[in-house]
Amino acid sequence: MKQDVPTRWNSSFEMLQRTFEQKVPLATYVAEFDEIKIPTNYQWGILEKLVYILAPFKNLIKKCGRRDNTCAKIIPSVLALKVLLQKTSSSDKYAGIMTMIHELIKSVTKRLNNFLFNKMLCVSTFLDPRYKLLYQHADENLVIEWVKEAWKEMQGAQDSEKCSEAERELIDIEVADIIEKQIILRSAITQEIDNYLSLPLLENTGCPFLWWSKCGMQFEKLKKMALKYLTASPSSIESESLFSAGGLFRTYTKQQGADLKQITENT
Repeated sequence: MKQDVPTRWNSSFEMLQRTFEQKVPLATYVAEFDEIKIPTNYQWGILEKLVYILAPFKNLIKKCGRRDNTCAKIIPSVLALKVLLQKTSSSDKYAGIMTMIHELIKSVTKRLNNFLFNKMLCVSTFLDPRYKLLYQHADENLVIEWVKEAWKEMQGAQDSEKCSEAERELIDIEVADIIEKQIILRSAITQEIDNYLSLPLLENTGCPFLWWSKCGMQFEKLKKMALKYLTASPSSIESESLFSAGGLFRTYTKQQGADLKQITENT
């Protein structure tokens, strides 16, 4: 049997899930030895509903902890959680845990709703060929404008890196030329966005990085943006696990060193 550990993610869910899985063995044991009390049929029903409601949270944490996932996964995942909770809150099937469901809805809305309108996350989701505009909660036209603004910011940063302050003072360009250049760049990125949206979505199990490596030649500007925005991880789980494992290894080797020193001194 698994126990709930406050410092371990999903431990409450895993405890409930393991208990429900052992329903028959527990009933068999109690029938013979009668040393422990097990849940009633009503409580087993509640337990089953809890496992069903909490399972998507564990799956989401597990997927977000994978190295091949990006921050483009955040918005679709938040929307999926909200849809699931809203559907269960309107179903009589989950009577008995309705208070918990409503609290989960409040918590998810309070903690995660801002992500749905985050400019960086919206651009990242757009640049993932599996999602594009499909899961955008913000207005589609606004998302496209954010993509154009992000490209303009990237261009500005690149231009700033190319010339020093002294070089900039020597450059004398007419205002009309600057405006004309901006119009050309804007129309170019607009054309790429239209062509990108005209292509079918990549299947959900596909790899966005492979897609951009194969199809990125026809989207020069969007590919540069994808290389920037799709490199961000959706979660710190991987790094936290690494530090946790490193801490355990350091503690183990340190203890080994202390034991070896003690043995040497004794001999």
